[in-house]
Amino acid sequence: MAEIGLNLYDMNQQIMSSQKPMSAEMIHNSIAGIAMWFSYEIDKYFMLLCHEERDYTLMRFKGNKHCYEGSQKLKEALENRGEILAIDYEDRAYAIWIKKEDGAFLYYLFPYDTGVIEV
Repeated sequence: MAEIGLNLYDMNQQIMSSQKPMSAEMIHNSIAGIAMWFSYEIDKYFMLLCHEERDYTLMRFKGNKHCYEGSQKLKEALENRGEILAIDYEDRAYAIWIKKEDGAFLYYLFPYDTGVIEV
């Protein structure tokens, strides 16, 4: 008998691949929540990361007044990558599933001040 070697990520990826994209209203509400989250965080750097796709985007905020603008740039970046399937807050980070032609991929958005060295 053949063994099935699926891990939790693989199972979630298969499930998400069959999901319908979020509605424009749901995306709008989620992005508004992210804008508020940006304004409450003390970090000024954020990373949008998809390890599987080797896709890394670093965002820098010059202050809280740019949180709305930053959230809109994030929305553009997500939509340029594919269809947004889900946006969920998990333990000081957002988990974002995006569907592309070759499947669904998990992106994380998280504070990243500790990953940047400024001199």
